Amino acid sequence: MANTNAPNGLVPYASAGGASPPTYALRPVKILYNEGAIYKGDPVKNLATGTVGRWTAATGVSQMAGVFWGCEYLSQTRGYTVESNYWPGTDVASTQYVTGFVVPCDLANPQWFVLQMNSTGATILDVNATLDLTMTAGSTTTGWSAAVGDSTTINTTATQPFKIMQLYSGIDNTGTGAYAKVIVAANITQSTGILS
Repeated sequence: MANTNAPNGLVPYASAGGASPPTYALRPVKILYNEGAIYKGDPVKNLATGTVGRWTAATGVSQMAGVFWGCEYLSQTRGYTVESNYWPGTDVASTQYVTGFVVPCDLANPQWFVLQMNSTGATILDVNATLDLTMTAGSTTTGWSAAVGDSTTINTTATQPFKIMQLYSGIDNTGTGAYAKVIVAANITQSTGILS
């Protein structure tokens, strides 16, 4: 059976690899009114403005703020506060901030996530390696991210944002091959990773 190509970015799996469901508490963050679109499941980074922005490839893991999980803002077009899975990148006054909510990724909140890989996929040899993401626009219909693991970045670089903890198999995924899903953790300890 072929894996389904349907990325959702980073989806919480378990706290520190435990078998119980995620028990994370969302952390509020601020997003500047003119920050580009951010989708549910996108990693976000800390900015010098005291706000967060959508992750960009090759950003050092030390800037990781967490994984975006929705927002609320006073809509200029609607005239009331909107709760949304994603931040569309416009629709608030230039004097306002958007309140975003993130799944924190820090030493006090170790968290694992399910992540779909790109068309090259992953194998058991990639477990314990580090990797970055390919960030593409998510869905304005569902609000979900379309970020995927970038197989070309799988290596042992300590500053990469994520580490592959294990392969993931489920009803729509075999765990290996094109569009395989893996379980990753934020590489907050800046591990160099291991490759076979």
